[in-house]
Amino acid sequence: HANIMLFGGGALAMRYGARDETKDLDVIFQDSEKELLVKAVAEIGTNHDIEKDWMNDEGKGNVTKEILENSTVFIELPGLTVLAPSAEAMLAMKVCSMRTTDDSPDINDIKFLIKETSIKTVDEVLDITEKFRPDYFRYLTPKHQYMISQLIEET
Repeated sequence: HANIMLFGGGALAMRYGARDETKDLDVIFQDSEKELLVKAVAEIGTNHDIEKDWMNDEGKGNVTKEILENSTVFIELPGLTVLAPSAEAMLAMKVCSMRTTDDSPDINDIKFLIKETSIKTVDEVLDITEKFRPDYFRYLTPKHQYMISQLIEET
């Protein structure tokens, strides 16, 4: 039996219905069978002519213990349990990894999560971000804070 935590665009698409697609699935393989899972993911990629890393754990450095503790099961299948973070935790992750270009999917993801969490102020976003990403101050520039205020106004 495998346990994975899905986050990023995959969680936004599958758990929250925020988008129709994502380029890959960001996961944390949560058990001792990681090597077997990585091998299975690569084999699925090969068999379906997609990138071998279509599911990967490259973003696991963005997941804090606070985010892990605030994740819940949203898919339970024979042999597989999939967890995903709460909308608030997802917002904190997206805010910290926000790309500020106009074509970035992060912008629409953050707008969706602002609506999903009923946030009304930048301070609320910063409080949530600090709760789930205590190291957030390393990532948020004045430009990010300005963009967050603009996104709140737009939603």
